Amino acid sequence: MPNLGLCAFADAFNLTPEQLTEHNVNSLYRCAHFSSKSDNIFGKKIMAFDNAVKERLKRAQDAVCE
Repeated sequence: MPNLGLCAFADAFNLTPEQLTEHNVNSLYRCAHFSSKSDNIFGKKIMAFDNAVKERLKRAQDAVCE
């Protein structure tokens, strides 16, 4: 599950595996969480992260059920 979350975070924030450090994840999440909806960079990242988690969970469930 942690890997699924990190992969979803990378998808939502357009990060490479090398950029997935604990510091970067914490910093970017804080910026996104406390940004205004009109912020062009971080305003919709939490929603994108939520959607990426849902999509990755769906793919994992589909793979198990096949």
